[in-house]
Amino acid sequence: MSRGTPKELLPKEFIAQQIKPVGEMPDEPLGAKPLAVRVGKSVYDAVTALPRAERITWLRKTIADAAQRELMGGEK
Repeated sequence: MSRGTPKELLPKEFIAQQIKPVGEMPDEPLGAKPLAVRVGKSVYDAVTALPRAERITWLRKTIADAAQRELMGGEK
């Protein structure tokens, strides 16, 4: 009798609630994978002091604004 992989044994409802997405981008869908970067301790402490939902929204907006300004040819 096959026992399956651990993911196959978990109910779909449980898997869906493990990592809940926070918010969306208003102009476009989210990318396929998250961006990740280490920062200095003082920056890390300041950013992680924000509540989770606020932190994610702030990081998305800050990164999107900087990318638009510095990598994509200016303001929208």
